[in-house]
Amino acid sequence: MGTHTPDTTGVFEHGPVRIDWTFSDDALACDVDVFWQRQLLARMQLVPSDPILAFDARAETSPGQQIVGQLHFDVSRAALLLDQLRYPGGSAAPQLLGEAMPPQPLPEQVQSEPIQSRVEEAGDLFPYIQLRAWPGASARSQEDNFIAYTADCATDDSRLYCQLAALLPSGDSARSQMLEQAMLFVQGDAPYAGQFAHTIAALGPDVVALERFAMAAAIIALPTREDLISLIVQVWGQPWAIITDVLASTEFAQTIDRTWQNVFALNCVLGYDRRQRDALTHVLRAAMLLGRLSRDTSQGLEDRWPPQRLRDGLTATLLLPAPVFPLPAVGPARGRDPLAISIQPYAIGELQQVKRRLLGYSLGEISHIESVMADERKVRARHERIDTQSVHTNQVGQATTDLEERNGAASTLESEVHSALREQFKLDYSTTYGPPTQCQQDGSCTLMPVDANPTRGSSADSATLARRIVQRAAQRVTTRLSEQRLQRHRHTRRSEVSQCFDRRGRVDNQRGVYRWLNARYRCWVVSVGHRLMLEYRVPRPGERMVNARRDQYGEDLAQPLAPSQLGLRQFNDLSLDPDSACYYATLSARYGVAITELPPAPEAHACAVFENGTPLLSQQLPLPSGYQAVSASIALANASPGWSVCGNIGAAGFTAGGDATGAKVDLALAGQTGALPISIVLVAPVGALDAPSPGPATTPLPVYGLNIDVRLACTPDLLSAWKSRLYDRLMEAWRHDLLRYFDAAGASPRHHTSRQAQQRSVRLELQRAGLRALLALSRRRTGADALDAHLTPALQLWLDQALEWRELTYTLIDDPEAATALDPDDSGLTPFLQATHARVLLPVASGHENALLYFLATGMMWLGDDALVPTFQATLEAELVNEPATLRYLDLADDLKVALASPSLAPVRDAWELMVATDISVLQDGDALPDFTEEP
Repeated sequence: MGTHTPDTTGVFEHGPVRIDWTFSDDALACDVDVFWQRQLLARMQLVPSDPILAFDARAETSPGQQIVGQLHFDVSRAALLLDQLRYPGGSAAPQLLGEAMPPQPLPEQVQSEPIQSRVEEAGDLFPYIQLRAWPGASARSQEDNFIAYTADCATDDSRLYCQLAALLPSGDSARSQMLEQAMLFVQGDAPYAGQFAHTIAALGPDVVALERFAMAAAIIALPTREDLISLIVQVWGQPWAIITDVLASTEFAQTIDRTWQNVFALNCVLGYDRRQRDALTHVLRAAMLLGRLSRDTSQGLEDRWPPQRLRDGLTATLLLPAPVFPLPAVGPARGRDPLAISIQPYAIGELQQVKRRLLGYSLGEISHIESVMADERKVRARHERIDTQSVHTNQVGQATTDLEERNGAASTLESEVHSALREQFKLDYSTTYGPPTQCQQDGSCTLMPVDANPTRGSSADSATLARRIVQRAAQRVTTRLSEQRLQRHRHTRRSEVSQCFDRRGRVDNQRGVYRWLNARYRCWVVSVGHRLMLEYRVPRPGERMVNARRDQYGEDLAQPLAPSQLGLRQFNDLSLDPDSACYYATLSARYGVAITELPPAPEAHACAVFENGTPLLSQQLPLPSGYQAVSASIALANASPGWSVCGNIGAAGFTAGGDATGAKVDLALAGQTGALPISIVLVAPVGALDAPSPGPATTPLPVYGLNIDVRLACTPDLLSAWKSRLYDRLMEAWRHDLLRYFDAAGASPRHHTSRQAQQRSVRLELQRAGLRALLALSRRRTGADALDAHLTPALQLWLDQALEWRELTYTLIDDPEAATALDPDDSGLTPFLQATHARVLLPVASGHENALLYFLATGMMWLGDDALVPTFQATLEAELVNEPATLRYLDLADDLKVALASPSLAPVRDAWELMVATDISVLQDGDALPDFTEEP
């Protein structure tokens, strides 16, 4: 092999794209700049822990112009590779951009053989998990697998951790004050000026050497003590003895403490600088392991430091100290909602997957047999027709009534004449004179009732009055307004299946044997790997589905808004206030419902009049349906002084005296409905009718008028009935719109839903419940009342990646006091809808276990390498309020290390065949009956 000259810098240009790179002196890092049309598009330092730079950008002026590319830093050969590059108008093929040889070769590493995978035409049948609980971490495991921080804080200690600890007694505002201190730290403000390190170089050359050591040691498969000492000597550039002295010095201890303070700050403001946060973790790992190696000088080092223990030290987890971490929530402590969903780690299990592959089909048992005689034609047909029809009618009527109708009489010509006789009329007339002189006279006159003054008028006047009265009565016999609205919807579905055997013209008989079709599968078990399992319980899991699927009908690509989303959840929510969101006219216009019936008026009036010549007896004053009598106002107009009227309206009595001006009497009524009885008596003044001498009385009867005005109030039942009718029409209109929407979207609920689709609906509902619980946990931990509009979608995407929702398993729990019990054999929706609780087990995706634990503790998502996620000395939150929490995050993280480090079991290839009956029947080729006799 020839020698290779190191190439530390380089430039690659392809069209409008230029890539500049610079390798570090030890070839363990590569700084890359990507330019598009002379503008910086991406900049990143590629290191072994983060070796890929992927960029995907669009031009601001032309969003259709997309620039996509990916660069890869191969630390094993110190090379920068171009994986892909595509831009408007061109692309570049994958190629080697530059390569730099390190000054000295790194220790040999064991290269693992590539894993060959074979893609088979198979499907997942079902998963199952072998669960086990985790034990507590031992003292040896804590020493090898975790890096703890210990510090004694003085009263005036200015370190960030001590300041955070001093804020814990602040109560509700503790978290907000802690975050303020962390922001002061990363911004370099007082009292933390100069303590935050924006780069590793800011902590000194010794820390830079430790980071490079950690990066280089991470690629050694089986490290030994000599390999690690040789590597640190090479990277540090100093003998091991000097390095040992530095690691034990007070100055280095202060540097490590400053590194911890930077870690604390970046965990408070998690997304501030991810690259620096990861680099600090590598530094603390290297410092902890090298410090332990430097202090251990006794005999038998190789036995005490096997490769696995050294590997554990290189991948040790930072242990954030309690009680500062995890940070307390903002605001007062929230009481536990009885319907809240609590998500807790449940167990660590080995996920197994049952695979299946379709081999073919075979004939099964007999479905039915058709026998046809010679010269016979037999047809078997099955018809099915389903008709659904809905009709909505609305009719409004109005009729005029008179006093006789109020007493129960029919509206006839006779009754109208009697009514008109008691009324005053204003008659308009026009008279024409000529020729020879042309003249026209217009005028009007008022006709008094016939019995008002019997001695007044002539016979001609009486005849004219009679003719007018009869004509007016004939016009008033019936005045009715009727409106009818009819809406009709009809849906017909018809299906027909027929089978025909025709032996006409044949001399032999025929037999047709129909047999069920069986599917043959091959099944086997595959070990997927270890999974951290979460558990949560969903109360009333089917309640949301019931509400969501209630009356789901419509037709528009824009899904119509449900009335419940506008606040209309029941008919009483309808409002008569124009400013309300549930104003009846606004809702009617939204859903296209014609208002054929106005809301009942809150107040109405019913009147009765007694005049000269009216029989002073009694009558029933009819009240409109749905109204009740509240009060009555009585006014007597009397032209003869001294006369008065007394009587009863309902159960209330009154006495009214009147003169030319009229006096009014107000009565409170008892809320009568239906009809109101009225009785009155005319009372003469004392001595008015006493005759001074024998003979007939000469005192005339008084001229009077008695007006009774009854004020009515609308009853709640009348308004509720009107709201109920309008609510039904609004809901029907919404269902119709929703049905059109589903039909247009191809998801109409009128189509038959398979059991698989029902199960998918159940699992989706449980997934949504778990997602809501995780979002609520994030709000509770971070103290935010509502998640940010930009953060929520990002958090949901992260949770979709961190959790294996497809492997969700659940158990339905029934209410023992319910009227109906769950049917364990029912695989439909009924058990789900009846269940009072659903217990859900959810596996965490591989490579997200520690990040998910961090999220459960802090409510914040960890973006980056899962192996760099710190854990906590605190205990997990207890599920019950009165239950003490004993499980630590430390114990769970330790067992995860053990489970994930253990090799997965080899796939179990012991297969078995399975026959599955189908609902398909086929006609057998031939009329011989099948023989299922088992062979000896």
